[in-house]
Amino acid sequence: MDTIVTIALGIIAAYLGVGLLFALPFVFIGVAKIDAPAASAGFWFKLILIPGSTVFWPLLLKRWLRGEPPPVEHSAHRTSAQSPPHP
Repeated sequence: MDTIVTIALGIIAAYLGVGLLFALPFVFIGVAKIDAPAASAGFWFKLILIPGSTVFWPLLLKRWLRGEPPPVEHSAHRTSAQSPPHP
């Protein structure tokens, strides 16, 4: 049992280590490529992005490499607001 826990913790540590190595350049350089308003954000805002970027680094790396824009929200409210008014 100790071996399984040690391996699991090692995998988690490696994942988070790679994530942190990704997050630092991403929040100061890459975030501007996938989210234009974030380009003009201040240092403290970018500092807040580091924990989330560390955890979600595979998804963010994919978007950064592809240059994908931020996703558009699809909700009932947005659909209703974009449809023409009813007569």
